[in-house]
Amino acid sequence: MQKLDFSVETLTEEHKKEMEKHAGFNQETIVGHYDEVCTNYEAIYLRVGFHDPKKCAELTSECYQLIGKDKADVEVLDMGCGTGLVGQYLHEDGFRQIVGLDASAGMLKECEVTKPGVHKELVELFLGSPSTYP
Repeated sequence: MQKLDFSVETLTEEHKKEMEKHAGFNQETIVGHYDEVCTNYEAIYLRVGFHDPKKCAELTSECYQLIGKDKADVEVLDMGCGTGLVGQYLHEDGFRQIVGLDASAGMLKECEVTKPGVHKELVELFLGSPSTYP
């Protein structure tokens, strides 16, 4: 998997082909899909203005007070953590007890490499089927 620079002003055909990979997957092929796109996942979504990870972290930060603990002590389960964007934003906001779950070993590896120390644990788990839950 080649890591591409998506911060460039003009996208090449190679960039466009990488972005097109995000269109044709389903529940049966989802793990392989994310394993294939993990290297460029963040760059693509940040390039197109995907802001859901930031919004998820903001909502969590707003709601954490209901638990009655300090942010550093609140346990957060980051389901479908992918490359760790939500975890990164939560960590920057003071959360420290973050466990990331994802079905893609590739995404978890990317998370581990690009965001070391953000999650206290990363677990490979397919969330699409309750029969796979421990």
